[in-house]
Amino acid sequence: MSGSAPPPPHDPEPLPDDRPTLVHLPRLDASSLDDGPTHSGGLAAAVAFTDGRYAVRSELGRGGMGVVYLASDASLGRDVALKVLSRSGDASLLERFEREARITAQLGHPAIVPVHDLGRTAHGDLYYTMPRISGATLSELVRERRAACWGRVPEVPGGLSFFRLLQVFATVCRAVEYAHGRGVIHRDLKPGNVMLGEFGEVFVLDWGLAKALTHPDGCDAPGTDLALTPAPGTRIGQLLGTPAFMAPEQACEPGEVGPPADVYALGGILFVLLTGELPRTGRGTGVLLALAQGKPPRRAQDVRPSVPGALDELCRRAMAPAPGDRPSAAQLADAVEAFLEGRSLDGGRPDEAEFLRTYKPADFRRPSVTVDVALLRTRADGAREVLLQRRPRPPFAGAWALPGTFVQMEEGLEQAARRLLREECGVVHAAALRQLGAWGDPTRDPRTRVITIAYAVELAADDAPPAPVEGFPQQWFPLDPGAQDAAAALGVELAFDHAALLRAATAR
Repeated sequence: MSGSAPPPPHDPEPLPDDRPTLVHLPRLDASSLDDGPTHSGGLAAAVAFTDGRYAVRSELGRGGMGVVYLASDASLGRDVALKVLSRSGDASLLERFEREARITAQLGHPAIVPVHDLGRTAHGDLYYTMPRISGATLSELVRERRAACWGRVPEVPGGLSFFRLLQVFATVCRAVEYAHGRGVIHRDLKPGNVMLGEFGEVFVLDWGLAKALTHPDGCDAPGTDLALTPAPGTRIGQLLGTPAFMAPEQACEPGEVGPPADVYALGGILFVLLTGELPRTGRGTGVLLALAQGKPPRRAQDVRPSVPGALDELCRRAMAPAPGDRPSAAQLADAVEAFLEGRSLDGGRPDEAEFLRTYKPADFRRPSVTVDVALLRTRADGAREVLLQRRPRPPFAGAWALPGTFVQMEEGLEQAARRLLREECGVVHAAALRQLGAWGDPTRDPRTRVITIAYAVELAADDAPPAPVEGFPQQWFPLDPGAQDAAAALGVELAFDHAALLRAATAR
């Protein structure tokens, strides 16, 4: 790996608002409850329950379909979020609101907010209740630079690293796959509909455009919704969704949308996490025209060239034009988890060259990374020597090895090697480091696997000898210039794979 400084990171434009369903509003005081409007959907209407079970305390937010209140559930003694349809006279919205409640109630996944209750107020307004959740959406986190896209570190204390975002993304994929297994497609997946809770929870929000492909009894009935007549979003010619994350078939043939449309949107979310930008730019009508004309979305590497090729390709596959060419949501999660664990995305031998090429100080992923250094010197008489340390602990207690250290989270590879030389070997000013390559057992469990990056450093005869370092027993060993195998000629037991490292360091 070259020791030259990396190019400055790409600084993307702020992520445009993708219009999340709920907008956080200031908390209302007690007078708002007394003097609130009496029209349908207002606070007074929300308070007027026939059985007195719920007592509304404040408004949490409102969207295009309903108003969400913080309410007390007298029966169970808990706080809930209570959503009331704001325009009960609109038959299509009434149908969509009820469908959202009934479909979500069928999805018992930790990343999908459950529905507790469905009913009507004393004024006849439809409502449902769910747990109160709080946090920030992916859209907010990326736009406000509280989350880091590829190659960057969070710009605010406590921000989320890129690899934490990939873990969140894998959880979202698993939740979507669960919904697909229940015969439900979301149809409006986007960063604004993914929330991260303050305790690490991940939620897929806003199932108002969801479509169920099966009846509750399990019999196939494509194009229908759970226990309801076909919803407005299933009728050909009526377009629902967010254009920047919309699959071509969703824009052109909305009645034929299936699980691959959700996978396309997941690919768009991954694009945002990689680049900090939207996969398609422009106004909604322009985006829809591009979809109708078959124009592909941007590639992540075109926006941010340092994006790993494996993730760029995964993003491209998820947003393939043909639905049949896209992976499932589960396969998307598998591939992201493989990347996080340092495995190749095709399940074969880990690609160490790709790992080294894309490694950056912000890389918090597994497997663990160590740096070992073969410190070589030439004496005045021309003889060459190598510095080895004795291992004090099992399983290689008493064996000799090259000095090594784990790479710290905020540290580059060569930076770690120079720290090792300074702290353990007493070499303050090392000459140029020569990278020898990477070693690691590809059959080992990737969750505990260690990749070793080895360097060689040559000390000339006139260099000052390294200062001894207390606590690190080490010794200079002569290298036999005529030996076929320099490691074997040392006559000592070498720990781990250090014989291979030494052979690479002394190869002519």
